[in-house]
Amino acid sequence: MQLLKDNIPEVLTDFVDYFDVTYVSGTYTHHAAQNDQQIFRRMPPTFGIDIWNVHQLTLNGGARTNNLCESWNRKHLENVGHTNPSIWKAIDGIKRDEAASATLIELFRRGQPVPVRRITKVTVNHQQRLVNIISKYNDRTKTLEETITALGYNIRMK
Repeated sequence: MQLLKDNIPEVLTDFVDYFDVTYVSGTYTHHAAQNDQQIFRRMPPTFGIDIWNVHQLTLNGGARTNNLCESWNRKHLENVGHTNPSIWKAIDGIKRDEAASATLIELFRRGQPVPVRRITKVTVNHQQRLVNIISKYNDRTKTLEETITALGYNIRMK
């Protein structure tokens, strides 16, 4: 961790410490004292790497989100039309979502084809860029710093 701290601006050290404790290394807690020696126990991070890391998923072409509700939330926002709807608009949006789900279930039960979400060319290209970046790091043709910089240039905000 010290090597990383030497290479970042001082204003970011608190953030890096927080990220390290919460997502990567965890922390230590006092466990006991024996013969004038303090004993500490390593506590795992709140959100371990296995929960949030999508390295292998990206290489395998899988979804890079571990939030299964993300697409529902986006669709619900479309149905409701507002980020802060009234209770009546929210209920109408839930009713529309239920009707759409019932339709898909009925199509499936009848053996009819269920519409598949189209993947845009932009998404396919973005996924391929991420695979290329990560593959170059795995092949050791790019350093960690170059990889993180390249990934930073490929962050998409929607």
